[in-house]
Amino acid sequence: MNALIIEDDAYHQKIITSYLSEYDVTTWIVEASEVLNQIKKGNFDLIFIAINESKFDGYKIVHSIRKVLKCNLPIVALSEQHVEEIKKKCFSAGMNAVLSKPVHRVEIAAIITQFAPLMIRSSYTDSKLDHSYAVIDLTYLKDISKGDAKFEKEITEKFLIFIDEHLKDLKQNLTLGFIDKFKMTAHQALSTIYIMGLNNLLEKPLKAIENENLSKSELAIILKEVEDIIVMAKADANKFLQTLI
Repeated sequence: MNALIIEDDAYHQKIITSYLSEYDVTTWIVEASEVLNQIKKGNFDLIFIAINESKFDGYKIVHSIRKVLKCNLPIVALSEQHVEEIKKKCFSAGMNAVLSKPVHRVEIAAIITQFAPLMIRSSYTDSKLDHSYAVIDLTYLKDISKGDAKFEKEITEKFLIFIDEHLKDLKQNLTLGFIDKFKMTAHQALSTIYIMGLNNLLEKPLKAIENENLSKSELAIILKEVEDIIVMAKADANKFLQTLI
């Protein structure tokens, strides 16, 4: 897997490349002026780009990537601002995810899990999958952790926090009729589910919430399905945490 990084700050460059290297991701750091040429020439799977930088405008670069190159590669925004403050603008500009700097290892793991090429995620045959739990599948987490129980604990604890926040926001936004926010939260939740192997159960309903033109009652039915799975996933995750104590 190859990642293109557009980030001027050496400190943040080092953090991102270090975390990505743990997952055998080859990184290419390029100047903003060379981004379009590099994308034309290179074989990249993922793009990380700083926004609101003094030396370049990340939003304009992303606009060119999407509109001029017609490139659909996943783009992750890197920002000094809090994610909540800018996520709508980033998603509207064509970015797929937003991370606040400095990024954390668990966030990079979630990004890699979500946007890894389908061939990587589909390489796990049924015989390789972990069927120890009701709904979660720890195959991918075990693979990327390389036996690091501390990392597995950190990822699982973050999952429990994030999935709780997503479910709370989904329910609140639908109740209040904030459909745009409801759809945006569903999009964000996709970044959380993959690390615990929930894509087979939750990817389809979350994408239906995000992309389909459904009535509020239809969305409520899908949300109930999502909630039921999340409740079971939380029970599984807490059960797994007990094995790491």
